[in-house]
Amino acid sequence: WVSDSRQIIFDREDLDFNSDIFLLDTEGGKDGAPSEPVNITRHPDLDTSPRLSRDGKVLYFLTEREGENF
Repeated sequence: WVSDSRQIIFDREDLDFNSDIFLLDTEGGKDGAPSEPVNITRHPDLDTSPRLSRDGKVLYFLTEREGENF
């Protein structure tokens, strides 16, 4: 959970076994409809285990990004 207790950050694996980091606003959109999670890493390598710094200003995570990515 983000410190505002409104958003949650999580990782999710897709059908190609790639994992990305997502942000979800639990209060939904302006019209009250549920919001969709937003992919904030959007990278072809694995991104997992998101964590926030104590002050909530820095997001860090594990990744398999290394060298050149084609």
